[in-house]
Amino acid sequence: ANAITFANTSAVDMLEKLGIQVGKAFPINLTAYAEQPNGVHEVDLIVDALTYRVRISGLEEYGFWNAYCTDTTEVHALLDHQVEIKSALTLQRDLSRLKEQFLASLSHELRTPLNAIMGLSEALNEQVYGPLTDKQSESLLTIWNSGDSLLGLINDMLDFSRIGAGKYPTMTSRTDLRSSATAAIYGCRV
Repeated sequence: ANAITFANTSAVDMLEKLGIQVGKAFPINLTAYAEQPNGVHEVDLIVDALTYRVRISGLEEYGFWNAYCTDTTEVHALLDHQVEIKSALTLQRDLSRLKEQFLASLSHELRTPLNAIMGLSEALNEQVYGPLTDKQSESLLTIWNSGDSLLGLINDMLDFSRIGAGKYPTMTSRTDLRSSATAAIYGCRV
């Protein structure tokens, strides 16, 4: 008759929220499962934003159904978070791959003209195309030093990218902080 004869704690909580008591009609029509009396069926029943998993199994020889009720709201919430986390990890992996591709492309696009600038300034400084004035030699030295500094920055940027991607071994060692600071200050003055 689809009437509830007994209810466990989770079922009682669910039924109270539905305004139903033991002895009243079950909130799911079990007659839909009558064709498979000995099968086990699982149905989600949502009550007041809580999700209950109801496992229905028929016991034909006794003429009644068992419906086991479990609150699965937290399980569903965890599964939703798991999907969100997988999506975020996939996005992070894709972004990391794109960043590496961008940096590799940027490195190539910057190094090629920079090598040409440095090579030509070196050839000019060696007076391959003829003698230079002192002012021209000084300007070529500035071009060379600036190009060398830029090449160092590009290499450092790529190294940091590789370190972040776990593709570059890092080593720690003791260092003289005073000499490191002096070198950094000198580098900024040039």
